[in-house]
Formats: sequence, C-alpha cells, structure tokens
Amino acid sequence: MSDKLPDYRARPAWVESEPPGDVLGARVQAFGFEGKFDAMDRTLDRYLNAGAVDGLVYRTVAPLVVVTFLKASLTSTSDPYGWLPDVECAVWMPVAAIQNGKVRGLYWFMPWVWVNSAAAMQTGYCVWGYAKSIGVCNIPADLKAKDARFEMSTYVYDTLSPNTEGVVRPLITLERHKETALEWLEHGLQDLSEFFSFAGRALKGWIGGKARPSLGLADEMFQDLIHKKIPIVNLKQFRDCAEPSRACYQSIVESTCTPSKVHLKSVPGAWRMKVLPYASHPLCEELGLAPGGAEAMFSAEVDMDFTADLGQEVWRAGAGVMPRAAHPDYRIGPEKPDSRREPPPPRTRR
Repeated sequence: MSDKLPDYRARPAWVESEPPGDVLGARVQAFGFEGKFDAMDRTLDRYLNAGAVDGLVYRTVAPLVVVTFLKASLTSTSDPYGWLPDVECAVWMPVAAIQNGKVRGLYWFMPWVWVNSAAAMQTGYCVWGYAKSIGVCNIPADLKAKDARFEMSTYVYDTLSPNTEGVVRPLITLERHKETALEWLEHGLQDLSEFFSFAGRALKGWIGGKARPSLGLADEMFQDLIHKKIPIVNLKQFRDCAEPSRACYQSIVESTCTPSKVHLKSVPGAWRMKVLPYASHPLCEELGLAPGGAEAMFSAEVDMDFTADLGQEVWRAGAGVMPRAAHPDYRIGPEKPDSRREPPPPRTRR
C-alpha cells in the first residue's frame, strides 16, 4: 500500500508531526470506575462499529471506565524539530474486537481525550484517530494532601443551540475525600516484565468477575500485556467538503503504545469523581456513570516513557476489512533511520 500513496507535503515545525511519537518523563495518575454495559456498547455502536456491516464489531469487555491524567514531554522520533510539554486527561474502556463472530483481541478505546496543545490534538487525530479536544488540566502537586483535587476544564455548552455561547468550565473533577489506612506503596516495578505481570493480575482480578462470559475471557485475552504493548483502537474520519454530513474518509485504526522505564505507585486515600452535566459532553450517559458522582475502585500512579507506535487500518469505508498483521506491533512502510535527538531536559515535577 505504501508505494501507492503520495508523499505527505509537510511544513517545518507544523502543528502536527510525523509519528512515531515519544512521550518522555510521563507521570500518569489512573482511576478506575464502574460503568454499564448497555451504555458503553451504545457508545461503541456510535463511534467505533462503522465496520459492523463487513463483519468487524467491537464490544465492551467489562464495565470498566479508567480516567487518567498525564504530564510529560512530547516529541516525534521521525520529525524531531523540538518538544512540547504534554498535559492531558483521557477516558479509557476495554473492548474486544470480534471479527466474523470470533474474538481476536483485547483493545483500549478512548472516547474522550483532552490535551493542552494543538500539536498533540491534531497529530493524534489525523494520524491515529484519537478523539482529542483542547482542555486545561489541574493536577495536584501532593496527592497525599487532604485537599488534593484533579480538575479538567474545556469549552462546554449547556444546550446545543446556535444561541449558546461556549464557555470554559470544569467538566471532570476528582477529589480525595477521606483518609484510608493505605500507605503510599513504592512497588518499584522497574522491570517491564514484572510490571506487565502485575498489571495483568490486577486487571484480571476485577474484570474476571465482571466480564461477559460470551467473550470467552481467558488468559489469552491478556497476552498483549505480556507482550509489553498497550493495544488501542480508534475511529479515524474526515468530513466531506461538499457533503459535510458525510465522511470523505473513514477507517478503523488499531495501534499500540510501548512503555519503558516503568515505576508504579499506589495512590493513597479514597477518590471521588464528578462529571458535570453539559449537553456537549454526555459522559455519564455514554459510559453509564452515576451522574451524582462515582467512587474510584482503584487508583495508581505510574512514571514511565512510552512510544506511540505506527498503526494499521483494519477496516476502511469502501474497502471493508483490511488484511491485518498477526500481532499489533505494526510497523507499516519502510523503516527510517533513527533520527531522534537527545531527549528534552528533565522536567521538574510540580
């Protein structure tokens, strides 16, 4: 396919850059919540199951909703003209890819992502299909403080009307609302194999009791963790200029993120999330979250680097299901020499 594609006409230091992308010095806080199967499946039907007519469907594995906050440095390994501070908030859900009635893999789908820069937003969407918007994240410097609070603000609309002005308001808040006996644990899982084994056991412990038996979740569903890859699926599409209610291009893209230098901590205390009800952001409806607020079932903090790897189209409108690699470690097209520069200077944690 690569030989048939025209060269991309890039501009120097443009708002988007060529992948793979490196996210360096990342500190991620992750919080798990319980959603609802029917709401999450409707979300997949709306955003991800465009290929259902050709036999490719994605279904919710378990009613697990993970909300993450991230601070890092962002750069490109193929187009290294510089780096940017990267701050984001994302919502994740585990899904199974079902092709012609058979489960062929476990993936993460991110129906909502907010980032702090146009470069992160446009590169993520134009290359992989990440549904990214601009948002402002406040991340507490001390997670053990009694008043520790996460907050993500973005443009919101109370009603969907031409007369409604978009205003920047908090959409997601997370507060540490009570003490627990849990102390801050330094798991020190610096070795990737040990980290992925730990993560796999933790996920299986909860998902095992909540997952759909019909999906046949067994050990093989967690092989991607063993392979040290985080598999991700997105809908990539662009509006047609003459018929803007239709897509001139639409595809399902599967890709991976590859972590390294991993160090895991547990987050002490009990955390409660509130999602404010705006017509423009129906997160509670799309994920089945309790509208009045939800208690986090688990929380963790991870320090790591990771690479956003190249992806692969597995379905395209007009072409149907595409040939797929045996394992989602996609390297499409010719390999390029390693042109990455020295990593950016260490960032001071605030």
